[in-house]
Amino acid sequence: FHYGFLPMEEIFAPFQTEHNKQMLSVFKMFYFAKDWDTFYHFMSWARYHINPGMFIQALSMAVLHRDDFSGIILPPIYEVTPYYFFNNYVIQSAQRMKMQGFSKMNKTADLYAGSSGINAEYLPGRPPGQVPGHSIYFHSLHKKPILLRGTPDGLWL
Repeated sequence: FHYGFLPMEEIFAPFQTEHNKQMLSVFKMFYFAKDWDTFYHFMSWARYHINPGMFIQALSMAVLHRDDFSGIILPPIYEVTPYYFFNNYVIQSAQRMKMQGFSKMNKTADLYAGSSGINAEYLPGRPPGQVPGHSIYFHSLHKKPILLRGTPDGLWL
């Protein structure tokens, strides 16, 4: 994996042919793991050695397609990679509130993810209300992936 896989700091582009081939090889290792221990050990290894975007996509697809993982609900993609959906101000405010103990309170606090005037050029290109929609789109792409050339009754690997 040292000579051919996408480096950790590079951006994973799933529709680029070489990135897709690499992601499929990682997906196959997850999908065809013989038992939970093998799956867990490969997942632990891949978490630190495979590009994060490639890891997230391969793991998500494997969890959604393996029969022994039916019933597992994956977290929304905006919780796994919040920096793709929210600006730095929102993420730092949420981290600060959590460190100050706001997560243990019964009251709510509003965080405005819209245009706050702070570093407006770095705001995400989508309104905050669309974030859950992007999560649904992400999961639908992984359930019926174009990249695996899936059929309704199975996968062509």
